[in-house]
Amino acid sequence: MAFIHVPVAVAEAAHARLVQTRAHDVVTQDAETPRGYRIFNDLPVAVGLVNFCEAIRAQHRSVKFAIQPRPKTYHGNGVNFITEIWAYFPGDTYCSVRLGWGDYAVGANTGNKYSVYARHIDNEKFGADRDQRHMALSDSMDRAVKNFNKYLRPYKVSEIAAMSIEEFQSLLRKPLWEASNQFNEAYTAVIRHDSFNNEMRMLIDTGHTFVDPSFKEVLMGMLDKLDEHQNKQHETHHGYYVHVREYMGEPVFDVVPVLDIKKASAHRLGMNHVCTSAQLAEMDESLPNKLAALSMLDKGAFVEGLGHKVNDTSYWVLK
Repeated sequence: MAFIHVPVAVAEAAHARLVQTRAHDVVTQDAETPRGYRIFNDLPVAVGLVNFCEAIRAQHRSVKFAIQPRPKTYHGNGVNFITEIWAYFPGDTYCSVRLGWGDYAVGANTGNKYSVYARHIDNEKFGADRDQRHMALSDSMDRAVKNFNKYLRPYKVSEIAAMSIEEFQSLLRKPLWEASNQFNEAYTAVIRHDSFNNEMRMLIDTGHTFVDPSFKEVLMGMLDKLDEHQNKQHETHHGYYVHVREYMGEPVFDVVPVLDIKKASAHRLGMNHVCTSAQLAEMDESLPNKLAALSMLDKGAFVEGLGHKVNDTSYWVLK
C-alpha cells in the first residue's frame, strides 16, 4: 500500500480515544505486569516497543508518541497490546516515523524485530502494496535507534502544501459548484414555467412581447445566475501557502507561492521562501493583514476572496 501520512492531530485524537476504550486493560492490570507488555502512555504496549521508545527518548528528550487509528496489536496474557506507535516532535504537522516491534517476515516466522517505518525508505524487495516497502528492520536496538535517526526527517513545508492543496482546491471550487447549482435551479424555473411555451411562441410572433410579466422576471433571474456562473468559471486564484513557526523567539514564515491554484498540480508549486515579518510585506503588502485576519478564524475556516485556515500554523492566502 502507499505510505500512510498521519497528521499529528489525527494520531493524538486516536490515542486519546483508545485510552478511553482500553481503560479496563489498564485499571485491571495485576501488580506484577504480565509478561509481554507494559503500560506506556496509558496503554498496554509490547515490551520490545516500549524499550525502543525509551531508547529513542534517551537521545531525543522532546519526542512524543501516539497510536494511529486501528493500530496493530498482539494478544497475550488476556490483553491485546499494541505493537506499533508513531513518533513526532512538538510543532510537527505530520508524524515522521512509525516504530514497531513484531515479526514482519513474509511467508516465514523469523521472530520479532524492531521496525522503523518512514516515507524516505524504499525497500524494493517488497511490493508497493506492502508496509514493509517503507520499513527498515533490525534485531539490534542500537541499529534500530540509528535507523530512527537516519530516517527522522520532518515534513518540509512544500510537502505539506502539496498534500493540502487538493482540499483547498475543493474549497475554491465550492462557490463555482454552488453558482452552477443556482443557475440550474433558475434555468429549470424558466423552462418549467407554466407560460414558457406560450411566451416563446409569442416572443417569435409579436417581437418580444411578454403576456405574463412574471416570466420576464424569471428569465432575467436566470440570466443573472448565468452571468455569475460564467464569471466564477473564469476566475483565476493566485496565492500562497504559509506556514508559521518560531525561530530564536521570533516568528518565521515559510511561504510557497502558487499560481492559478484551482488548476495547479501538487507537483508544480512555487519555491519555498523563508521570510521575517518585514520580508512578508515586501513579498506582498496585503499578505500580513490577510494572514492576521485568517489567524482569527476557527481551524478549517474558508473565506471567499481571503483564503483558508488549515490549522493554527498553516494557511492558504489568496492574492
